[in-house]
Amino acid sequence: MTKEKSVNQVLEDLKTQRATLDERIKWLEGIISGKSIGTSSISTEGTAERIQATIQPEAFVGLSTLDAIKAYLKLVGAPARSTVTIGEGLSGGGLPVVPSTLVSVLSRAARKKNGIKKTPLGWGLLAWYERNEKEILPKGKTGNEETK
Repeated sequence: MTKEKSVNQVLEDLKTQRATLDERIKWLEGIISGKSIGTSSISTEGTAERIQATIQPEAFVGLSTLDAIKAYLKLVGAPARSTVTIGEGLSGGGLPVVPSTLVSVLSRAARKKNGIKKTPLGWGLLAWYERNEKEILPKGKTGNEETK
């Protein structure tokens, strides 16, 4: 690879990163203002690689917010996703969301174990983590015992 191609590639990568940051800034500004957010481009980031997910513009139309979240997470797969990324995904799939409502739906579903789990990385499907939790519990424990 020539030096010129290398510099051009770095420049293109930086422009892509800037566009992603601009979208996320717009989304966060929506959180602050409490307005519904829309976005045209959907991308989610994995821990080691960038995953591109193609979401049809009306993929989530007619679904409840929780059902749309579950469908989005199933589509993009593990690992867990940030609230911003989920909001971008839902908006891109035709379900604009108010950020505070999204946080409420995610929190309530996780608290009630309604298919969503909060992790240090963000939000994921409970099914992604159930097996791992059962494997680390001491023998004979179900995880539902009260502590004294």
